[in-house]
Amino acid sequence: MSPLTQVFLSGLASRYDSEIQQVAGLSAMARAATCADLQQLLLTHHSETESHVGKLERVFEALGVEVRGADCGITAALLRDCDETTARCRDSPALNAALIACAQKIEHQEIASYGCLREWAVLLGSKETAGLIEELLDQEKTANQALIKLAKFRCNPEALDETVPDVPSSSDRFGHEIVGVKAPLGKR
Repeated sequence: MSPLTQVFLSGLASRYDSEIQQVAGLSAMARAATCADLQQLLLTHHSETESHVGKLERVFEALGVEVRGADCGITAALLRDCDETTARCRDSPALNAALIACAQKIEHQEIASYGCLREWAVLLGSKETAGLIEELLDQEKTANQALIKLAKFRCNPEALDETVPDVPSSSDRFGHEIVGVKAPLGKR
C-alpha cells in the first residue's frame, strides 16, 4: 500500500468519525438556535450529514476496505467550543450569530478535508471514490454558503442591535452621577 493510500484511508476514517459526531452536534445546535431559519438550516444539514455517513460507507466499499472511523479530535474540539459558546450566549441576541460562526468553523474544516481527499482519490485513480467525495464537498460548500447568507442578512445584524443591559446608577467619589450605558454595542 502506497504512503498516499495510507494517508487517504486515514483521512477517510477521520471524516467518517467527524460526520458521526456532527449528527449529534447539529441536533444540539438546532435546539439551541432561536432563529427559525437557522434551526431549519441546521436540521436540513443534519439530514445531509446522516447521508454523508452512508456515502462515506460507500466510499470504503468502493475501495474494498473495511468501514472504520478514527477519532477526529478537531471536530470534537469544535463541537465542545460550540457547546461552550451556546452556554455563554444563551440569553443573548448574539446567540444565532455565534452558532453560525461555530457551524462555519466545522464546515471550513470539512471543505478543506474533503478537498484534499478528492484530489488524492483522483491521484490514486479511483474515479468512483473521487465522484462520491466531490458530492460531499459540494454539499459542504452549499451549507457554508447558506450559513454566510443567513449570517450576513439576518443573524449578524440582529446581534449588532443588542443593547448593553441597564446598569444601576451610582456616584463616583466626587459625587457625580454615573449612569448605565444603553447605547447599542458597536455604535458607541
